[in-house]
Amino acid sequence: MPCAKILKVLSSSTVTDYICAAEEDLLTPEARAEEQSARCYSRQLDADFVLQGTIDAGPDSLQLDVQVEGLSDWKTVFNGKVSLPVTADLRAYLSQPVASSPSTRGDQNTWRDPGDPIASVDPDSIPFSGTKGTTNLACIYCPTAQYSSAAVKAKVQGTVFVSAVINATGHAAGISVARGLPCGLNKQAIEVVKEWRLKPATGPNGDPVAVHTTIEVVFHFY
Repeated sequence: MPCAKILKVLSSSTVTDYICAAEEDLLTPEARAEEQSARCYSRQLDADFVLQGTIDAGPDSLQLDVQVEGLSDWKTVFNGKVSLPVTADLRAYLSQPVASSPSTRGDQNTWRDPGDPIASVDPDSIPFSGTKGTTNLACIYCPTAQYSSAAVKAKVQGTVFVSAVINATGHAAGISVARGLPCGLNKQAIEVVKEWRLKPATGPNGDPVAVHTTIEVVFHFY
């Protein structure tokens, strides 16, 4: 089975911190397992080393195929196979579920304009652009997102998917991350969409209306 990145020391609290940080960034399991994610969270958790690999659990032993890299220079410290006997204490430890901690995703991955009445309207009552007689949105001023310093160091690339309510003036009234990236890029995506100005959607009678839309904020090194 896949082995979670284990940071700083081999302890359940550190693994939990890593998993919770990835969950709060709304990463898919595939994105969570990528090296760029390990680079971000290892710095965030003040780690010394990053361990990654696979574990094959047998009846009497654990077979680990691992690679250990030092955080200071990302040089490989160890790359090979390790066998550990399954003692009674280790078996009891492995059977324990990973503890969870309170999530803050609602705070860091959602934004509402407190001065816009549409932000407090039931989202289900707002149609998606291009449906129910509404037209599609069009960009008037849509700058690209800026990288966070942590993402630059970790060389993170990818796309943040956000769901946004665009009001009748073409500005975002509410933004929430649907699928994210590590290293603070979710926040960067929200910040740039807050600056966007779009040609408003119009309803069946031709008047501007508020609509939902999905926006892809791409982070890429050129």
